[in-house]
Amino acid sequence: MKGYTEVRTQDELDAFDHVVDGFFDAVVKEAHVLNRSHVHREDSSIAMGDGFDVQLIIQTQNRDFEVEVVLRRVTTIHLDSDILDKPLMCSVIESGVWPPREIRIGALRGAELFYRTRPKSGSCATLGSELPSPQTIAAVRIQQGWRQCSGCRDAWEEPEHLSFSRCPSCGALTELVEPDAGPIA
Repeated sequence: MKGYTEVRTQDELDAFDHVVDGFFDAVVKEAHVLNRSHVHREDSSIAMGDGFDVQLIIQTQNRDFEVEVVLRRVTTIHLDSDILDKPLMCSVIESGVWPPREIRIGALRGAELFYRTRPKSGSCATLGSELPSPQTIAAVRIQQGWRQCSGCRDAWEEPEHLSFSRCPSCGALTELVEPDAGPIA
């Protein structure tokens, strides 16, 4: 997940808390929830994923940027108007053990936390249609607005600002990368 910081230690969690200013005077501008499980088109069987992922845009009055947060393998989702009124917490099952069994952001609880800052965009802030994930394959930029899937080699048109996109042919979640030497052979 190019451009995202993964939180893997207590010090990194403390740094994240500093970036979001302890959620002081903060709002969740947008939230996406994705269940990684799905029903196959071909035979209607269920493919069990590793749970829910949540992506948030958090804006605060005290920073000149906003924070995009991805919480993976979410076990608890409780969205209400005071989601950030609860303190940022990290539950560690055994003292000194990392990673913890769960990371809490307000009323959300999950196993993996990634974040990145981006320019503050006020009411225009939006997330892409796909949630970022470390389990992606590359899609190489082959020309302005076009990318090629490294899995099936299909190419499709997609806006440049969207790093993550689903391949329309094979359905793989792709992350846009710069070409080394042109299209994938």
